[in-house]
Amino acid sequence: MSHYYVKNNAESIEDLFYKRAFYRKEVENLNENNIVDFYIGEKMFYGRMDRQERAVFLKTEGHKILTNVGDSKDGIVPKGVVNFVATNFQLLKNDMSKAAKTGKIYSQDKYLTDLKVYRAFESVEKKYAEYRGIYISRLGDLLRSQNFLYTNLEEFLPLIMEIFENTLAAAPLTFPAFIKSNLNDIMSTGLAIEIADLKYSNDEEKINFINGPNWQYFVNACDTYGFMIDASCPWRIVADINSDVMIEASHKFNSMSGNSIFYLLYEPAFAETMGELHSLLAAIYTAGRRKRFFVEEFCDGKIVRKEKRSSFCNFATVLAEFTPADLLKIYMIIRSYETGIQLSPNEMNQLIENTLEANSSSSSNKRYVAIFESILSKTFDKHGSFSYYRSVFEKLKQIALKDEESVVIIGGGGY
Repeated sequence: MSHYYVKNNAESIEDLFYKRAFYRKEVENLNENNIVDFYIGEKMFYGRMDRQERAVFLKTEGHKILTNVGDSKDGIVPKGVVNFVATNFQLLKNDMSKAAKTGKIYSQDKYLTDLKVYRAFESVEKKYAEYRGIYISRLGDLLRSQNFLYTNLEEFLPLIMEIFENTLAAAPLTFPAFIKSNLNDIMSTGLAIEIADLKYSNDEEKINFINGPNWQYFVNACDTYGFMIDASCPWRIVADINSDVMIEASHKFNSMSGNSIFYLLYEPAFAETMGELHSLLAAIYTAGRRKRFFVEEFCDGKIVRKEKRSSFCNFATVLAEFTPADLLKIYMIIRSYETGIQLSPNEMNQLIENTLEANSSSSSNKRYVAIFESILSKTFDKHGSFSYYRSVFEKLKQIALKDEESVVIIGGGGY
């Protein structure tokens, strides 16, 4: 049967397509309620967006959110997950160990006897910082190699926005776009744990894992303690935050549970980029800057070669050049490029102007940007009419003003 399953991605595209489909069907036929395909629908962004589909992230700095989940595979490096997830994982681990000792399951199973943690929480902030550094460097190389010449921010901005318009849908720039892109995964949520080190590309190893002697007991135990199993990676378990047992565990640590934890334990991603946009623009300006260059100009009936020198720029220069409203508008245009929202230029401009107008009259400078993010993030109808988006804006504005929980949200983002 091994020839029915993918062993690596080096096989032909046709073989990969049919073999992957065969594997998915095999897993589907298991008919287990807690085996979930995290590549379908909203599950794709599980743990990475709030109820308004805006990007959120687990901010660990200054917070005691993560708890060590016991032994890692090397016994040295601690692996962390969100506190209540760690509690239920320990219960799962104890259950499997007890079952092995009492003969309920096979005691020599490499992975499903004494559970070890091979992967757990991985900071998306660190991933994004690394990505952003590479992105800025390569964008600077592009500006130089294509002779995008500028001497100040006024000349720089239209050049870079033109590049953004043509590239951001495929290569995200902002933190919210990065979080919901395929450059990030569920391991950044603090809700997922991997208990094996098998290859993600090898479906044969996955089937062998599923066909192991302890598999069915493991599936049932995961269900008991509130864990889903990733269909595409069956050694990855993910906390079902809306299950009764996870809600009970969460209440012991936090004042909220279920989807509400995204407003308590997680932070809005859009606020991070808004807070650093001036530094981001300055870094890109500097990366592509030519300190001096020559241009040809027509003067007195002939072409002359003239030297130009570009101005130095840092975050303070950007703040001096652009007002907060200017930076907010730049941010919203960039986000519209990233999401690929299907509005005409006039409609998009109107939406941005509505947001700027509402924001200028509000005591909270994030409330209406959160609403804007929610509109951008609505994945179910990016091709809706402008009247649809206008009605959503008005509806969310009322929610933000009247609903206390939504006021607390004030955040988000979406790719």
